[in-house]
Parts: sequence; structure tokens; C-alpha cells
Amino acid sequence: MVDENAQPTKRDAIIFLPGLGGIVDQNPENIARRLADAFDRKARKGQATFTVGRSREYSDQRSAVKKEQVYTIYRQDNAQERPILDLHSFGYIDVLTQEYRERNLLWKLFHVFLSIILNTPRIFLSLSPHRQQLRTREKLQFLFSLFILTLAGIYLIILIVAIITTILQVPQVAQLVGSTSTDRSAVQQFLTLPSQVIVILFAVVELFYPQLKQRYSEAAVEYISSIQYINSGLRKQTIAGQFAELLEDIVESDLYRNIHIIGFSFGTIVALDNFFPVKGEPGPRHQDINTLVTIGCPYDLISLYWPKYFEQRHALPNVPQRWLNVYAPIDIMGSSFRDDNKAEEPNRPIQVVKDSQLEPLPDKNIIYGAESPASFWSSLVLIGLRAHAAYWEAKYEHEQSVFSLIVPELYREDIALS
Repeated sequence: MVDENAQPTKRDAIIFLPGLGGIVDQNPENIARRLADAFDRKARKGQATFTVGRSREYSDQRSAVKKEQVYTIYRQDNAQERPILDLHSFGYIDVLTQEYRERNLLWKLFHVFLSIILNTPRIFLSLSPHRQQLRTREKLQFLFSLFILTLAGIYLIILIVAIITTILQVPQVAQLVGSTSTDRSAVQQFLTLPSQVIVILFAVVELFYPQLKQRYSEAAVEYISSIQYINSGLRKQTIAGQFAELLEDIVESDLYRNIHIIGFSFGTIVALDNFFPVKGEPGPRHQDINTLVTIGCPYDLISLYWPKYFEQRHALPNVPQRWLNVYAPIDIMGSSFRDDNKAEEPNRPIQVVKDSQLEPLPDKNIIYGAESPASFWSSLVLIGLRAHAAYWEAKYEHEQSVFSLIVPELYREDIALS
């Protein structure tokens, strides 16, 4: 029985690990607001209100961890206000993309195209009928998304044509191409016409999507970086070290009674790599984490293309103490950690080293949205990929969100929801 008059001496901490691609609003302040809305709607006392305030900046002087704002959720009952939760956002994306971020668009496009070519064998292996992680429709959807990236890679060829055309305008170069003006004109026309058509097409598209090039450039950087992170562990140890520093700072502060980790999309992969690392056991501070929440975790998708990625991991007993997995059945990126499509509890654990008796897997699946899978026609418009961005809205509007399911799971018997 919860004593509703009791006052907690400490608040809780949530570390939020965002996803890549900018597909949803992951501004830490707006994430805190959505959490506050969930508290407000789920509190047993209707008079209780929950607000968000900026608490302080976090910056670890011992490492290169960038400054992060910490947002505090306050509960107010009549004239009494008390902090109940601090939201820390782990800014790993800048670290992940550091190597590629300052490159020019041409270089980024080339490496996206090169990544697709080098990973073509993985694409065809994913179509094997003996691999059942994803349904055939979902495999085709993801292949289609890779096809879009391939088309973007073709843009590289057009840029090269445009560069050659520009070079041909230099008289000294033109003399090497053709000995007569007629020859030179024919070559220039051959190279110029395709690039002119593409330029016109892109100009038309940018009338409707004025930031298309910038957004693609950012997506290309994150795509390349995530592939290299999975393929070769690019920046993985740096990210793990900075996560450990943030966790150390939170534990040492002695401000918190519970620590929860909430990851979304690729942020869940970063979280799993920290809880179940390949090289050695997780650090002792991980034992202080109460709950891991994975939202839209692409566990199945990564296992499809990198079957051994989640094998030979290390784990500690009861770390995390509880693991909640949230997924939408129509989200082809989200995983239920099952070998089938049934809306039941997880049964496919992460594979740990042979001498371990542990089988880490979520304690509970939480289904968000409709339980029925998407139809064939909805598959044609990639609703499965769009659903990955539907756990909350693109901008904060006091909307119902996935946090309305998460908060009661974390605080069902807690005085924070009294």
C-alpha cells in the first residue's frame, strides 16, 4: 500500500538515448514535457500537476562529454512543489558522426553508395527462406528503402558529369578532348545534357522540399556512421566510455533513488552494447540501473543483416534489474524479441558467451498502437517505415504518446503517481 502523504527524499533519473535520422522530435526538453504529460494524466490525484524546468548543465571535465541540459519534472500539490525526475539526454550522435560530419556532400554520397555496394551480399542473404527474423513483406520494404539510397548514390554520377562539364569549359582541357571545335561541342553536349536534366528535376523537387540536400547530407552521415559502428565498431568504445562517465556522474551525485534508461531506435542498440558488451562484463555502475526501456529496437533488423552481431556477449545477473520492450507491430524497425509474429512475451534472448548461464531478454513486451500487421497495400507506401516515427508526434503538441504506457509501468506503485 502506497503512503500517499509520504515525501520522497530523492528524485529519479532517466537517461534518454535518441535515435538517428531526425525522424522524430527528440529535443530533450520536449521529451521531458511528454513525460510530464504522462505523469499528469496517470496520477491518481487529479489535483496534482507536473511541470518541466531546466535544472542545470552536465559536463564531465574528465572526458570529452559535451554539455547536456538536464530537465527536471516537478510535481505540484496545492502550493507544494517537489522534483520527482531528472531527464538526462546522452548525446552520442555527435560522437558517432564526428569522422564524417565535416565532409562535403560529394564525399558523403560516394560513401553511401559504396556502403550499399559493399553490403550487397548481406541484402541477398536476407532474402533466404531459411532466415525468418522478418516477414517477406518487411524484407522487401527495407530493400526498397535501400533502393532509394542507391538512387541517391546515382546522384554522385550526375555530380561527376557536372564537374567534368565544368572542367571542359577550361580552354586548355578542351583542347585535349577534341582537336576541333565541333568535336569539343559534341563532347560537351553529351556530358552536359544529362546533368542539366537532373539539375532541373532537383530544382523542381526543392520547390516542395527546400532543405532536401541538407537533410540528405545529414542522413548520409548518420547512415555511414551507423553502418561502420556495426561493421567495425567505429566510435563504439568512445561512446561506451562516455556513457560510463555519465552514469558515474549520476551515481556519484547521490541525488537519485532510481535510474532508468530509455532508448529509441538506434539508441537502443547503443544501450544494448553497453549492457551486454562484447569485450568484458559491463561496469559495476550498471548494477545501479533499475530499468532499461527499449522503444522501436531494430534488434531483428540488425540480426537479419549481421546475424552474429548479438552473439558472444557478456552479461551480469540481474543487469538491468528490469527490461521493458516497446514496439508497434507495423513498425518494421521495432522488434518483439520473438521468433514469430505473435503478440506475446519475448522468447529470443541475446546470445552470451558459452560459459554463462544467462539469457538476457526483455521481461515484458508492451505493444503500442494497433496489434494487427499492415496490409499489402499499406506496405507499398512504406507504412512500416513511417510507423517507426509514430511513437510520438513530429512536434510537441501535448499529444498522447508512447510515454503514456511507459510511465505507469515505471511508477505503478510509486508515490510519484499517488
